[in-house]
Amino acid sequence: MHRFGVWLTTCFAAMALLATGLAASPASAESVLCMGVSKAAVQKCDPASGYAANMSKSYWSMYGGHNCTNYAAYRLTKNGVARPSYNLGGAKTWAERAKAHGVPVTKTPARGSIGVWDGKNHLVYVEEVGNGYLITKEDNYPGYWSKGMFRTLKVYPGDRNYPQRFIHFEDLLSGAVPTVSGSPQVGQSLRAKAGVWSPGGVGLSYQWLRNGAKIAGATSSAYVASAADLNRSLSVKTTGRKKGYNSLTKTSAKTVPVAAGTLSVPAAPTIAGEPVVGAKLSAQPGSWAPQAEAFTFQWLADGKTVNTATGPTYVPTKELAKKSMSVRVTGKRNGYRSRTATSARSTPLAPPWILNRERPRVSGTPLVGSKLKVTAGSWSPKPAIYAYQWMRNGKKISGANGSSYVLTTADRGAVMSARVYVKKSGYTTRYRTSTKPPVIKTPAKVAVSAKAGNGSAALTIKVSAPGIKPLSGYVTVTEGTKTLKKVKVTGGAAAVKFTKQKLGVHTYVVTYRGTSTIAPHTYKKKVRVE
Repeated sequence: MHRFGVWLTTCFAAMALLATGLAASPASAESVLCMGVSKAAVQKCDPASGYAANMSKSYWSMYGGHNCTNYAAYRLTKNGVARPSYNLGGAKTWAERAKAHGVPVTKTPARGSIGVWDGKNHLVYVEEVGNGYLITKEDNYPGYWSKGMFRTLKVYPGDRNYPQRFIHFEDLLSGAVPTVSGSPQVGQSLRAKAGVWSPGGVGLSYQWLRNGAKIAGATSSAYVASAADLNRSLSVKTTGRKKGYNSLTKTSAKTVPVAAGTLSVPAAPTIAGEPVVGAKLSAQPGSWAPQAEAFTFQWLADGKTVNTATGPTYVPTKELAKKSMSVRVTGKRNGYRSRTATSARSTPLAPPWILNRERPRVSGTPLVGSKLKVTAGSWSPKPAIYAYQWMRNGKKISGANGSSYVLTTADRGAVMSARVYVKKSGYTTRYRTSTKPPVIKTPAKVAVSAKAGNGSAALTIKVSAPGIKPLSGYVTVTEGTKTLKKVKVTGGAAAVKFTKQKLGVHTYVVTYRGTSTIAPHTYKKKVRVE
């Protein structure tokens, strides 16, 4: 006898008993949805699983052909369930042997579970768990039907063909085909809607596809269409996972081909520079969303195209005097339609500037009470009129409008500069500010008195500066190349005494080091030591 003979005999006997029972019992709510013997009939009853083309093969060492256990093993294999390491035996022993090896056996059906009856050598595959019903699929060894029979049944609790228990090797999840919402356009966000999944607690993951191929990194429920998606269709795969269940993946329908995006211009272009003939104007493209990758420019005079002016900068010529300038900016980005925006018009172009060849310079001693002078610099063509304005820390000094300026105590510690204005008929009045502005300090005065005797010299030092009391800082006393003493000035005075001095005349150099607002000063004192 074939090595599976006992299993098949019992499966056949159970089917004969079931068939007899059905024949002897009154009609119930269950119904046969499909049945047949031939491979064509099996394919018609079970088109998705592919069993018809493979039913002659043996799965999990079950007998090929019409056979309840072989069909169950095939469907479990298709679901990703690995063949058990132990022998399940015939249909009658599947539940107990699986349970003994840790496989859950319950009274609760699940899609992908195996339905069994106590004491009967038959089992079925649960295809669907509906609201109060099951759809089961089964294959039957030749017996009641001489050539065997494949059947799809719809059964309800209490029906003879409603299983008593269910073996949960690894159940299947149920999930809806996802849908995609949003506009398929570059730069626009699309969102995957997973629909209803069961049982509860299913974890969902996503993978977006471009023309059916995976998009790297696109694994969230939302996706922003990129330039790479242009003219291609998008779809999304939703995969459900739950412990004890085989994962399930559903793929949405493809969108229409992704259209080009639209650039927006939150802030319009502007023009930087003075609206003066001969002065350079610069186009500021404004802000774009998303940021444009390239720009082209077209300058306009009174709204009309300036033929050769197509760069980011432009120097208006004298023919455009009194006309208003604007610039048209076209933004371009891969995957987006080009967009054009135009700046506001400038004020009418003024006459040309006189060109400054050399900036003005300030000369003089930067001390309170001293006079500073400013040279006008070099201009082309030569201006007819010069005008001046002196400035303290960048602010105009009232009445200080000459080419020279006498520093006052108000200027102490300030940065001084001078602005030179130039005027000429047919040109725009222009000014330039002097370079390297000096910091103004108050002059210091050092006075030294001395007293000598017995090989020693005592110096009394007085330091003063106009308008500054009390005066502080440091003085340094040197003789020749040697530094003798560094003394702090307090209240404008300091004192120092030297002993063990050689006899003769000593020349002591007393230097006040100055501060940020007081200039340094040096005083020499000769002292005869006897």
